[in-house]
Amino acid sequence: MKNEEPLATDSMIDTLRDRPSALIFDLDGTLLDTEPLYTIASQRVLDPYDQVFSPELKKRCIGRDSRESAQITIDHASLPLSVDEYLAKLFKVNITGNCSCTKPKVCCSCIIMNASFGINRQVTRIAITSCNASHG
Repeated sequence: MKNEEPLATDSMIDTLRDRPSALIFDLDGTLLDTEPLYTIASQRVLDPYDQVFSPELKKRCIGRDSRESAQITIDHASLPLSVDEYLAKLFKVNITGNCSCTKPKVCCSCIIMNASFGINRQVTRIAITSCNASHG
């Protein structure tokens, strides 16, 4: 079995001893592996239209703004939906769907704990963000 590089080395963690005043993490892909949820939710939105969220379509959508990804999917599948309607359906599936396939990324947990409760036991402010569109 191949030796894998550690996700967070001692030297990486030691650099946090400078005590940043705040840390901001992107939730999607940094702290959680949300890609499987995105794929499942996208397919569930397409199911009633007998369309498939194929690997090729997924490649075109990943890394883009949610509205742009929605438009790509709508155009590809010829959906009778506006971008806002598609995103509302995607949001509803994400909220009501099963999140059991979301896995935390272990290295980030180590870094967060070290940064939050460092040498002086002073808590650093931490924020977690997501690129998901807000829905009112």
